[in-house]
Amino acid sequence: MIGPTRYEVELKIPVRSLGPVSQRLQQLGATRRGTVTHMDEYYAHPCRSFQQTDEALRLRASFDGVLGPDAVTAAPSRVTLTYKGPRIGGRSKTRTEFDVGVTDMVSARSILLSLGFKHIATVTKHRTLYVLGDSVVTLDTVPELGSFVELERVVGTRPEVDVVLARLAETAQELGLDPSAAVRDSYLEMLLRR
Repeated sequence: MIGPTRYEVELKIPVRSLGPVSQRLQQLGATRRGTVTHMDEYYAHPCRSFQQTDEALRLRASFDGVLGPDAVTAAPSRVTLTYKGPRIGGRSKTRTEFDVGVTDMVSARSILLSLGFKHIATVTKHRTLYVLGDSVVTLDTVPELGSFVELERVVGTRPEVDVVLARLAETAQELGLDPSAAVRDSYLEMLLRR
């Protein structure tokens, strides 16, 4: 039985510099929640193409602060296994999402590989998190890809998606961003295209 559906409604906007957005967030009274480094391992299903079905399976290690390239031996502060369903809607990267906390990344990776899943890529990003009203705003730096602002909110029903998407677009404008510049591609898709 599948648990309750959660929709992650997200606008991802590429930017030249994160500085002006950070300043604007402070002016608007956003709460800064800290900086993390995510190392996201993506896996291919053994029997179907996630590229064709527009799904994703990710094993994420989160580290407090910004890690340099030589910090591979650091212990993550949190590990999650995430399934992302096909995107819905046209403007955003909205999709169903299920997360589960994992206590042992090495064992989780071993289980996936033993079941026939194949590791396809690792995406590393440095992320500063803010809360502005009922939205999470993240300022991301992704090596090889550049800087991005993500605005997101999780909702429980499909009818809420359009309302939340409109609100995220308004928030983007308040931050001096153009919501029509939002991209639907994941960081993985962008990286694989390179």
